[in-house]
Amino acid sequence: MRPLRSSWMRVAWVLLGNLAGSSVNADAPLPPPRAAKQNCSLNGHFCLRRAEGSDLLRLDAVEPSGRRTQRWEIRHPARSFLIANDGEHWVELYEGANLLALDAPETTVMLTFHRRGETITRVMLRQLVQHPSNLPRSVSHWIWARAYGFEKGEFILRTEESIEFRFDFHTGRSINRGLFP
Repeated sequence: MRPLRSSWMRVAWVLLGNLAGSSVNADAPLPPPRAAKQNCSLNGHFCLRRAEGSDLLRLDAVEPSGRRTQRWEIRHPARSFLIANDGEHWVELYEGANLLALDAPETTVMLTFHRRGETITRVMLRQLVQHPSNLPRSVSHWIWARAYGFEKGEFILRTEESIEFRFDFHTGRSINRGLFP
């Protein structure tokens, strides 16, 4: 396996930033579904944000001067999301981030790939995790994901089972391995 030190450090920072931005602490209640949220692309050219109390997601292009120009907006209740460097595609993450309810069904949607307001595909728990009951636990949840984020034109997810999935974010298809049935 090739070393992932520098690239996975960036992905881990995205994970940590996403969790910190969502105020998710192990076993703490999640923020209200409409809490303010913003995530920017790794290249810094685009920021997807939701204002407090709103389900309106707005994508802004960010100029080098810091000036923002709205590119598009949609109504969507996403709690946790990441935006690709193209400013068109984004991934909605399971609402509990890396914490999974102990009674979550295997059909729980963990990742949803979007292009603006269009849903491209959804990926369920059973397609990403082979043995949910073997996942590490916090006090009241399973911990299912180690890191996730965009890198070099792909969306990468590393599960707690040490399985790495690389997705073409344009299609939502896994490109390095098959999903579990």
